Amino acid sequence: HYNNRLEIVQLDDSNGEIRSDPNLSFDHPYPPTKTIFIPDKECQKPDLLATSSDFLRIWRISDDHSRVDLKSLLNGNKNSEFCGPLTSFDWNEAEPKRIGTSSIDTTCTIWDIERETVDTQLIAHDKEVYDIAWGGVGVFASVSADGSVRVFDLRDKEHSTIIYESSEPDTPLVRLGWNKQDPRYMATIIMDSAKVVVLDIRFPTLPVVELQRHQASVNAIAWAPHSSCHICTAGDDFQALIWDLSSMSQPVEGGLDPILAYTAGAEIEQLQWSSSQPDWVAIAFSTKLQILRIYRNNKIVAVVVSELTKNPKTVLVFLLFRERSALEGNIAMASMANYLTEGHQLVHVDCVGLVSQVDFLSPVFVKYSEDGCREQLSSIAVELERSGQRFMWVGRIEEPPPFWLQRSKF
Repeated sequence: HYNNRLEIVQLDDSNGEIRSDPNLSFDHPYPPTKTIFIPDKECQKPDLLATSSDFLRIWRISDDHSRVDLKSLLNGNKNSEFCGPLTSFDWNEAEPKRIGTSSIDTTCTIWDIERETVDTQLIAHDKEVYDIAWGGVGVFASVSADGSVRVFDLRDKEHSTIIYESSEPDTPLVRLGWNKQDPRYMATIIMDSAKVVVLDIRFPTLPVVELQRHQASVNAIAWAPHSSCHICTAGDDFQALIWDLSSMSQPVEGGLDPILAYTAGAEIEQLQWSSSQPDWVAIAFSTKLQILRIYRNNKIVAVVVSELTKNPKTVLVFLLFRERSALEGNIAMASMANYLTEGHQLVHVDCVGLVSQVDFLSPVFVKYSEDGCREQLSSIAVELERSGQRFMWVGRIEEPPPFWLQRSKF
């Protein structure tokens, strides 16, 4: 019996709660370093889940969702009694029979999971390989403790292209994300660094932009699956930040600011941006999973938070303002955070009089602790949407609620 468990959970849209199913929870040898569902937006393929640890494992979820079975155990080191633990892997979206793994033994291995055979295994770096990412059917990149980002083309396995090297010699690069919509761009994380380096593969060695608004080490990055210019980053400062990189080619004085920030309850260790439902981002911190919903409403982004643990109270918070630029929207959100962190009470406004009483030129906070107002608030939200007002709500969160844009300024 192993102490490591994998649990497949589902979000109940009707109440915003995350449900677990004992039938979809199973033991796992060694802690998984990564888990990925098969890339299948049309939901036409078998329901598969891959995990990496000592080996690459493929799991199949039964059609009736009553159990999870091990389908394949893939060992790339059959000539040795020892195995180099896998640090990460990536599932090829363009050709889902391919999975690429990275290992501390300096290799990357490309698997054909249908035939359960190794397509290619190559020594990718001089030191441990910490992450791998696909950039197309036959192209992948990897990052390593040797401080480099290298791109490989399976048509020419003898050569690789170094896209970036850490400015400090032998400073490890620990995570890599390849832009899903625009393969010219990728992003990487330097070990114990608060910055994210964004690269343009057409111009090796020079970052196109560095994202430097985190206050502690960055642990995870995820490009938007539906947009070429949005990326989410998360780290030890409890922050999940969403960035709009559409202006990254024009240097901004003082550096680029995120368009949205969310503060979790502890250091954020992992995040995933759903490819099948791009309005959802999941983050993991401490012993919790949170699902953040992103409302892409023109330039204003709003997020709904679902907490894994059930809370006795429901808090609904509205932030309303006129059609503004993204910057002004950020100022409004920052004002809200300042208001909360200074210990002021949230403003209570009667449901019926909300629209007529509110001055939309300033942020307004409406707090309810009963589910009874949901229907009224929903109808008001529809009216606001129709009238061109921008709003957001946060449901089922702890008291006091997590603060939006906790810092007074970026």
